[in-house]
Amino acid sequence: MWRLSSTTSSSSSSALRGRGLISRTALITSPAPSSSSSRGTGSFFKQSRRFLQTDSDSLGASSGKMLAYDESMRFDKTGDRSSALVRYRISSDEIIRREYMRYDHGVRIGRLLEDLDAGAGDVAARHCYLGSPHHEMTDNVTACVDGILIDDHLGNIETDGKDFFLEGRLMWVGSASMMIRMRVWTADGTWEPSNLAACGSAKPDESVPPKRLKSQASIALKRIYQVAERNPGPNRFGSEHCGIGTDGAVAALLPPDRKKLLQGDFLFVALSKGSRKAVKINGLTTVSAEDKQLFAEGEAMRAKRKATAAKGGKGFAPCAEEASYLHLMHTRGLMRHAAPAKDMFDYLFKSQPLPEGHFLPDALDGEQMALDGDKSTSSQIVPICQTQCRSIISTQPQSQNAGGKIFGGQLMRQAYELAVQNIRLLLNATGHCVGLKALVIEDTVFKAPVPIGACLNYSSHVVYTKGRYAQVFVTAHVHVIGAHSTYLANTFMYTFEAKERDFPHIVPISYAEMMLNLKGRRAYYSRFSPREE
Repeated sequence: MWRLSSTTSSSSSSALRGRGLISRTALITSPAPSSSSSRGTGSFFKQSRRFLQTDSDSLGASSGKMLAYDESMRFDKTGDRSSALVRYRISSDEIIRREYMRYDHGVRIGRLLEDLDAGAGDVAARHCYLGSPHHEMTDNVTACVDGILIDDHLGNIETDGKDFFLEGRLMWVGSASMMIRMRVWTADGTWEPSNLAACGSAKPDESVPPKRLKSQASIALKRIYQVAERNPGPNRFGSEHCGIGTDGAVAALLPPDRKKLLQGDFLFVALSKGSRKAVKINGLTTVSAEDKQLFAEGEAMRAKRKATAAKGGKGFAPCAEEASYLHLMHTRGLMRHAAPAKDMFDYLFKSQPLPEGHFLPDALDGEQMALDGDKSTSSQIVPICQTQCRSIISTQPQSQNAGGKIFGGQLMRQAYELAVQNIRLLLNATGHCVGLKALVIEDTVFKAPVPIGACLNYSSHVVYTKGRYAQVFVTAHVHVIGAHSTYLANTFMYTFEAKERDFPHIVPISYAEMMLNLKGRRAYYSRFSPREE
C-alpha cells in the first residue's frame, strides 16, 4: 500500500528529486515490487492520483509567467536523445500485473494501447523541447496511427514469468510533425541489465524539460510513472537517464533476447498553446544505419498519406473491379438472402439453401476476383447492419490530456475493446464458440479533438470476412449537447483471426454498407497478399 509522508531525510529527498520522481512537498513510498497489497490496484492508483495533484499544485504556485514558444531557438537532435524505455515487472509485481491482466489471465491489450500513446507523447515532448525552462512547450496532438501490429504470444501472464518493456523512438521529423515508433517487448523476468554505466547520469539537466515530471502529465502518463517507480532497476522515461550523456540508455536497458508484442507508428503535430496553429519544431539528425532506415520508412508513410489525402472523397469510390465484386454478390443472390424478407416470395427464397459455389465468384477483370471468393466453410450469411454494437460514454475531466481534450490513448482503448466484444458476439451468436486473436489495428485517424463533458458515441460493425479473418470498423462521433452539434472524431479498423473455425459470410444490403464492405476488403488486401493463401 502506498503511504503519504510529509517528511523525509534531506539526503534521500534530494537524491530522489534529482531523478525527477518525487514532489517538492510529499514523498511516496511503496513496498518492494514482489510484495502484494490486499487493497489491490484501485487503491494504489487512487493514492497516487491524490499525490500527483499535490505535486501539480505546488509547482504551479511557484512558477512564473512563461515566454511564448520561439521557433528561432530550434536545433537538431538525434533520435537517441528523446528515446524512452520503461520496464513493467509483470512477473514479480502483483499490483502492476493486475493492472494489465485480462479476465482470462492474458494481457489487456487495450491498456497497453493507452501506454503506447502516452509514451509516444513523452518522446515527442522531449524532442520538441527548446532547452529553455522559461519558454512554453508545444502542445503535441496525435494525428493518426499508421497501424499497430499485435503478436499476442502470451498465455497466462501470472505464470509465464515474462516482463514487458515499453520502448519509444523518434523515426521521422517534418516541419511541424513527427513520427514515433512505439514497441512493447516481452522478455524473461529474471533478466537484469549489466552495463548500467552506459545509462549515464540519472539526474536531469538542462536538456530535460521540467514539465515532463509527474506534475503536469496526463492520467495515463502518470500511470507509466508509477510503473517506472515500482521497477527497482533504472528506466529511461520523463527525466530519468534522459539528459546529456545518456544516449546509450535504451540499448543498455533492453534485453537482447526479447519478443515483440506490439508495434505502432504514431504521428504527432506540434501546436502553439496560444494560437493552436502548427509550429516548426527541432530537426532530426540521423546518425546510424538504423536511424536512416527508420527515417526512410517514415518518409514513405508520409508520401502514402499525402497521396491518399489528395484523392479526397474520390478515394472511396469503387473501382471497376470492386463494382464487379459488388454486382456479383447481387446477381448470385447473396444480398437478397441477407436482406429481411419483404413478402412471401422473399421468404421462400431465403428458406432455400444457396446452391454450392455461390460463395466462389467467377474471375472478373483479373485474378483478384477469383481469389476473393470466400474460402469459408460456414453456410451462414449475416448482413452488416445486424453486426452493429454501440457504446455511449460521457467524457470526464479525469481523462484529459495536457491540451484539455480527451486523451487519445483512451479513445484507442475504448474503441478496441468494443471491437473485441463485437467480434466475440458475432462468433457466439452464430454458434462459433472458438478462440479469437487480434492481428492488426489498421490506420487510426484522429479527425477532431474530443472535448470534456460531451457524449461520445462509438459504433462498431463487422464489415468484411474472408475465411478465418474478419475486419471490424469503429467510428467515434461526438455529440456536444449544449451546442447541439455532432461530428466524427475518430475512425478505427481492426483485423481479427478466428483460431479454429471460419467466420460467417458478411454481406452488405445497402449502398452505405457496400462502402463499409469495400473499406474492410481494402484493409484486408493491403495487409495480406491474396497469393499468400
